[in-house]
Amino acid sequence: MGYPDKHTEIQKLMKTGYGQDEPTYEGGYQLKEFKKLQARNQNARQETEYSFIERGPGNISGRTRAFIVDASDASQNTWFAGAATGGVWKTINGGSSWEPYSTGLPNLGTNALAQSLSNPDIIFAGTGEQYGGGDINGSGLFKSTDHGQNWIQIISPDDIPAAQLIGRIIVNPENANEVIVSGTSSKWSRESVKSGIYKSIDGGVSWSESLLFRNGFVVDMILSDPKNWNIQYAAISGKGVYKSIDGGQSWSPKSVGIPNAERIELDISPVNSKIIWASEESGKLYVSEDRAERARPLGPFSII
Repeated sequence: MGYPDKHTEIQKLMKTGYGQDEPTYEGGYQLKEFKKLQARNQNARQETEYSFIERGPGNISGRTRAFIVDASDASQNTWFAGAATGGVWKTINGGSSWEPYSTGLPNLGTNALAQSLSNPDIIFAGTGEQYGGGDINGSGLFKSTDHGQNWIQIISPDDIPAAQLIGRIIVNPENANEVIVSGTSSKWSRESVKSGIYKSIDGGVSWSESLLFRNGFVVDMILSDPKNWNIQYAAISGKGVYKSIDGGQSWSPKSVGIPNAERIELDISPVNSKIIWASEESGKLYVSEDRAERARPLGPFSII
């Protein structure tokens, strides 16, 4: 306990073959092996019942990387959570109890969740984990059209290598068919990482590449204003803040005054979308009051 880097190191060693420098698992391997197992089980007969007792490990907590409040629940007691190593979960009582909500899929690490505001039955789930932790690669992007009860894979790492680790998802509040996704192709080999931002205008049937880069990944990505789909922001590790003014079709750097930190988190003022906040890993907080055209430091803040 208290040594997350050691946990990451152990996970990497467990999945690295003898004589290899790093894991060589192919993208989406969990889902492929899961489907093979399902096919075999269709012809298998089970005559013996087994019981299992949990034996640990008990000193490694789970990580919730994604969280959304159900847009169709006026009471705001229905939530969806994505676990870094445990799929999608749902509560209908404000977190008092939870149930797994990715039935029919293997135990995929879920790093990103997004729900359509115009059609709350549509939910997107991105798999794989960009940060240190349990999983090597995910199995791409999944979509539910029945409020999370069933999921289909709409991006495979075989088709888009950067979908091995989905970091962020944005859905147009007024059009469920417009979706922006960020992803990374590799976790361990930083010199060969290929990352990008992709856009779909047909609900995930097809995708276009709007930004491609190496040696980094999109740490955060947000929409400026629910009423203005055109303006979006992305924080890229080691590269700073980027901005799109055409609905995610193209991007330009907009982080003058902010160091190119490995991790930058973004937020928008709910009362004035011109104000953008950016916190970076050294503990400093920055603000722009003109939609990321300028930035100024506010000084160091301690981590809470």
